[in-house]
Amino acid sequence: MFDYIFYRLYCFYYKNEKGRTPVSTAVLYLSVLQILIMFFLYMLINISLKGKISLIELQIDGSYLKLGFVVFALLLNLLNYFNYKRKYKTLVEKFKNHPLNKKLKLWMLYVIGAGLFLFPFLYSAILKIV
Repeated sequence: MFDYIFYRLYCFYYKNEKGRTPVSTAVLYLSVLQILIMFFLYMLINISLKGKISLIELQIDGSYLKLGFVVFALLLNLLNYFNYKRKYKTLVEKFKNHPLNKKLKLWMLYVIGAGLFLFPFLYSAILKIV
């Protein structure tokens, strides 16, 4: 799944940037999307369990928590970059004639990212109403 998303982003940035950075730009959005998926799952579990898994209750200073998140995001981005820098040419060949290319539009990937961010808040609001 992430390989195909990277392929679609890479092709888009390759056509539009015409520079040296389509791999790193595609990897950056892919890393953000992966973090949003983890955020979505955490929020969904936290809301469903009525806040029993809360980062606020941890005995960790908030600045350390932020620093840990930044380090995690940087490591995830570096891991993705080295992974996809090595294999982007094979992914282009693999997905060049994929049937999803005509069905899945690029704007849908951006809507998925926004939805992963917003859905937990909507879910929380709906649970408060019910």
